[in-house]
Amino acid sequence: MPKPVIVDVAPLAAARPVLSGDLAGAAQAAAAIGPFDTVLFDLDGTLTDPEVGITSSYRYALAAVGHPTHPDTDISWVIGPPLAENLTLLGVPDADLTVAMDAYRRRHLDVGLYEAELVPGIIELLRALDSAGVRLGLATAKPVLEGTLTLEHFGLADYFTVIGGNTDDGTRSKADVVAEALRLLGGPEPARVAMVGDRRHDIEGAAQNGVTSVGVAWGFAVDGELLAAGADHVVESVAELASLLWGTTARH
Repeated sequence: MPKPVIVDVAPLAAARPVLSGDLAGAAQAAAAIGPFDTVLFDLDGTLTDPEVGITSSYRYALAAVGHPTHPDTDISWVIGPPLAENLTLLGVPDADLTVAMDAYRRRHLDVGLYEAELVPGIIELLRALDSAGVRLGLATAKPVLEGTLTLEHFGLADYFTVIGGNTDDGTRSKADVVAEALRLLGGPEPARVAMVGDRRHDIEGAAQNGVTSVGVAWGFAVDGELLAAGADHVVESVAELASLLWGTTARH
């Protein structure tokens, strides 16, 4: 996973400060900032770098049903899409899916969730947005419990108004997850909502719910994936994301 640029301590726009040394103070001073009053965030690859925990849990699940993968095989592409879809692509037959999914979740809940790392600068951005009165929601392909535990583990839970996640059997599409998060938020005006994520599923889920899609290039998308999916904006760093959400820049 490429390392994102850490948020600059200098304001990115004098008229409307984006992030400064005192991020919360900058956000409060901005008041009613930017084009968005609600922002949904994907979790894996967007807020955290979960590669070690997720790929190790997939390898455990594959071994549990007699379909081990070679240690040198790159399976980082599994980060983002639904669990059952990934296991099928990895060669797990339908008859073994339930066992494999259970094995994955058992290992991931016990160990994998805690093998992730926060993306540098993300907690400062969330703090600033929350201080400015922007409502934040999680929209993750993980089950709600796993999303909740992850936010709590990294000290992010207090910044989020709602947690939208998958069902335990993983039957929700990302569009369904986004729709659920919006429902929990009381149905905000779509034109004032941004969905931030690192894979095409996030972009497609945003489009199907009529909200602005923002792709982050530091995640696990392959080259060109986000634009091919129709992302309204693609940002290369946390600083660029901050500028976009503050309404000071636009990047496609």
